[in-house]
Amino acid sequence: MISNQTSPEGHAGFRETYERMKQKGELASFRFVTPMVTAAAQGHDASLAELMRAGQEDRPDVILVASLNALGHDRDWIKHFLRCCGSPVVLYWDGDAWSRWAKPINDSRAAWLASADIVFATARAPQIAYLRRRGAQQVRFMPNTYCHVMFADAERTDPLDHVDCSYDAVMIGSGIARWGRISRVPGAVQRAHLVRRLQQQRDFRIAIYGAGWSGCGARGMLPY
Repeated sequence: MISNQTSPEGHAGFRETYERMKQKGELASFRFVTPMVTAAAQGHDASLAELMRAGQEDRPDVILVASLNALGHDRDWIKHFLRCCGSPVVLYWDGDAWSRWAKPINDSRAAWLASADIVFATARAPQIAYLRRRGAQQVRFMPNTYCHVMFADAERTDPLDHVDCSYDAVMIGSGIARWGRISRVPGAVQRAHLVRRLQQQRDFRIAIYGAGWSGCGARGMLPY
């Protein structure tokens, strides 16, 4: 797995799941590589060498790539890298929202999209169409969820024991539209308008979690 995380402890849910599958014999091997960490500590060339070394040593059947964006990989390098790995199946998971005009996909990410056998997107149309225009061949919807490692203790308890059910609605998401009118993030403006309309409703109890909100029902950030 090639991760976009800037800490070796990132993607705990992915790592725990695949390590457990390896222990059960469902996977022959699993390696977790964080080129962003290596690039920050040793430079870009060192991160490329790390990926190449891992691929040549493991010769994986499948490579899962998680939202690589800032490493400057181009199509030629990716093709060479995959040949050195033995031409494995490439799965690309993208956890962000993108827009042609507001938050465009850069050439490095597009190169990975075009190289992937399957792209997993956490948003539907129009994002899926945009991913295809940027090179993705087969796109499948996979919604975001919480990390089962970070919230392991909460999973073992009854939600009703510690959840406040006194609201008519709960929304989780950051308020990132400036003045409610401008944002580079797709859907942010519509989200801000929805929140303001809900806050104006009398006798409607709402809890709004996330950075950037103020006013009725704003509860601050939640761990994610």
